[in-house]
Amino acid sequence: MPEENEKEEKGPGFNIILLLGIIIAIVIIAFTSSAFWKTNVIVKAIFFTIIFLPAWLIATAVAGKAKGLGLLIGILIGLIAVMAINSANPTFYGDLEARAATVTTAYKSGWSQGWSQLKCAFNPECVAGQQQKQPKLTTIQLNFPQTIYHSEKPFSMRENLTVINPYEEEINLTPQCYLGSKDSPIDTTIFNNKKSALFKQSTITKTAPIYCNDSTATKETVSGKNLIIEIERTTKVTLNSNISVSPESLAGTKEQITYTIKPDSEVLPYLVSLDLPGNQPFSEGQDFRIIFKKQKDFDLKRINSIKITSLLPVSCENFIQSDKEKSVIQIQNIDIQELLKNYATEKDTFSFNCNFMIVEELKSESSKPIQIDINYTTTKDFSTALSVAQ
Repeated sequence: MPEENEKEEKGPGFNIILLLGIIIAIVIIAFTSSAFWKTNVIVKAIFFTIIFLPAWLIATAVAGKAKGLGLLIGILIGLIAVMAINSANPTFYGDLEARAATVTTAYKSGWSQGWSQLKCAFNPECVAGQQQKQPKLTTIQLNFPQTIYHSEKPFSMRENLTVINPYEEEINLTPQCYLGSKDSPIDTTIFNNKKSALFKQSTITKTAPIYCNDSTATKETVSGKNLIIEIERTTKVTLNSNISVSPESLAGTKEQITYTIKPDSEVLPYLVSLDLPGNQPFSEGQDFRIIFKKQKDFDLKRINSIKITSLLPVSCENFIQSDKEKSVIQIQNIDIQELLKNYATEKDTFSFNCNFMIVEELKSESSKPIQIDINYTTTKDFSTALSVAQ
């Protein structure tokens, strides 16, 4: 009879095997529940489920009446596969979670903005108010979700870097981890095992994991210490202006010199400006200055390059003429020690002295374009106290 077969199939033997399978699975999960399962939990759970379900179904079909065995095999295959992926690529789950966080933030931001626009569609004042709330500054933050060191395992911490970059075309950020002090650098990687990350212009929050590892760390070297992460930020600035020159006889009305800068220097770590002569036109050489003044919480570490392109002859202190372009002078790789020694004018302010040279015989007024391309690096330290698991 069908009912008797069904009862026989679900008899005591089946229940015992199922119970044993569940107990063994729980023991396996408990045994493997370490720091590995405490990080990136959602991503690992999703991968485990994706691998476990087909493995369970196939194993159950093969095992026949021993369905508990099929369940056990499915769990084992899921656990082994998830941990094998981590062994092959230790940053896989962290990078995937970072991508998911960025997508989720973008979705929430898009939904929030869409809803706000819908509510304000017929209210101009509301729309104006919403526009005023747009982020005006680049935001760079570091969160420390991992601060506990398990002494039986290698030192490995994953921290989260979040960035909003509404104005600059791109920002390049390079992290460096230190254990205890800036004298003790340790191995550092960011998103997909790279040394730096490039963040394109966006009003959406972007997230990238930073991994700090030290194979030599011990309970004694970690206890009571701080994890320090230095973030280097590379910034590019372009200034443009037109300089009018004319003979003295045609000086006439003098106008204020104007110049443009991209991106707007007010949103950058350092305000970059030109201290140009107050009026134009010029008939003789005129002095001017390129000025860096701190305005945000990142400190100047290095000026990578200043490149001046001008049809009007220009000379600047310690600048050299380009080998490839006669209209270009430049200076490169000036570290903070040299900046403080030779270019500091006041606290957190640095100045480069330059001069326009009028060498041609002027018969009429003419306009001479000048472009200044600047690349500089700033730095900021983020720190958190570490604890050792007992």
